[in-house]
Parts: sequence; C-alpha cells; structure tokens
Amino acid sequence: CGELVKKFVEKMEEDKFYLRMNNDGELIKIYEADSADFYVIQADQPQQAFFMIGYPMAFCVKLYAATGDESYRTCAEQIFQFCKTCHDSIYAFSYSHKVAWGSALLASCSVDSQKYAEFARKIADYLVNLQSARGGFLDSSEDLENFDQTAEIAVWLREIESELRFNQATAAATSSATTDTTATGQNGSAETGATEGGTDAEPAAPGTEGEPPAPGTEAEPPAPGTETDPPAPGTEILPAATADTEATWPEEKEAEVSAGEGEEVAEQESTVVESEPITEQEQVLVEGSGEAAILGE
Repeated sequence: CGELVKKFVEKMEEDKFYLRMNNDGELIKIYEADSADFYVIQADQPQQAFFMIGYPMAFCVKLYAATGDESYRTCAEQIFQFCKTCHDSIYAFSYSHKVAWGSALLASCSVDSQKYAEFARKIADYLVNLQSARGGFLDSSEDLENFDQTAEIAVWLREIESELRFNQATAAATSSATTDTTATGQNGSAETGATEGGTDAEPAAPGTEGEPPAPGTEAEPPAPGTETDPPAPGTEILPAATADTEATWPEEKEAEVSAGEGEEVAEQESTVVESEPITEQEQVLVEGSGEAAILGE
C-alpha cells in the first residue's frame, strides 16, 4: 500500500494530484465533470475533497514510524508541499481535517517541525471556531451531513491536538537536554581547571614539604608516639611498642622474668611485631620506587 501511494506521488503534476489509477498503473484523467472531486485535487480550485490527500499523507508518516523507511516520510513531505500550493480555502474548509492531522504527524518526526505544526494549527483553529453552542460543527447543513462531519471533526481535532502536544513536549525535552549538556560541559571544564590548580598546590609526597630526599638518605621518622632515636640499622621496620602494649606489660612483671624467659618473651615480641603491617611512611623509606606510585595516585 505504501509503495502504491509513492506511485501516485511520483505521477502527480505540478497543479494536479490525481486520485485514481487503473490496473495498468496509469492515472485516470478522464471522468465526469460532476465527479471530479473523487478523481483529482486541483491546486487552484477552492473547497475540494482535501481529505483525499490528507489521509495518504498521514498513512505515510505512520508507515515511516513503523518501518523507519525514510522514503515514506519523504513521500508524506511531498504531499504536504502540494497542499501548500493549494487554494487558500484549504485552511478554512471542513474537509481539510485530515490534512491538518497529516501535518501534525509530520511535525512529530521532522527536523523542520515548526512549519508542519503551524499548518496544522491554522486548520485546527478554523475547525474549532465552526462549533456551535450545542456542539455541532455544521449546523447549517442537513442533519446527516452535520452528524457525520461533527463526529469526524471531533475525532480529528483530538488526534491533531495529541500530535501537536507530543511534538511540543519532544521539542521541550530536546531543548532541555541540549541546555543540560552545554552546562555540564562548561562546568566540567571549570571543575577540571580547579582540580588542576589544586594539584599544583599539593605537596610532592604525603607528609613532606618540597622535593622528597634521595633514596637511602631519608631521615628516619620516630616511631608513633615516641621521641626516641630510631632503631639500629636492619631493624628500622620494627615499630616501637604502642601505648596499648605498654599498658598491658607492667614493669613489675618484667622484673620477675628470668634471663631465659626474657629471651623467650623477646622472641615472641619479635614475631608479633614482624607480623604487623608496615606503615605508608615506612614503605616510602624502604622502597624508593614506592614514592612514584603514591605520587601518581
């Protein structure tokens, strides 16, 4: 069906859109004069059956939405362009409701949505103003015509409004997303600059001022909580006894320990101390390459 609509569009003339085709794929251009409305839309004639081209326009947009095939949207846009060349009565005629619907659909899937939305609103505004106090849209016509068109116009106005509202919401969301992205980019640059500035002010190594000393020349840090001299070479990784250890090792008990027991206790203490993890500062002292790893973090 979509391919057939494209054939009609390919064969349309500059000022005529023929509506019927024979089994051989040829447009029917010969018809009774009083049946012209069902065979052709002539761009220079007023108050025609414009819904006859509004329906295929809407159908092609729907088919594009379902398949993603750009050729169907292009087909709908070509029908729209023909509508724009039609007599000005296309904006002020009750049979234009499906043209407005098709235009509103195009607005929801095209980059240049504003022109399609404006076209649809112009027709919709006219249709709304047709409604009488009792609800009918063609009260001056015969009852059958009035009932038929009132039902049609009510339905298509709802569809037009729905598509235009969707288009408006989509445009607002896109605008908001673009604004947020721009703001994020600007803030990100500012924050990056601030971070880099802060990095320049950071010390070269944790707990030091200026450049770190050359490997092997570092001053031995005192054990946590003490002011004593560092231990003899080869024992620098052994931390001094903590306050907790001192609190649980009364001096009077040390006095009672014999020389043999003292050696056993010393051996146990050495085992306990060696099993404890070394501090970050001590790692820096023992491994010169450790500073590069810390600075790089």
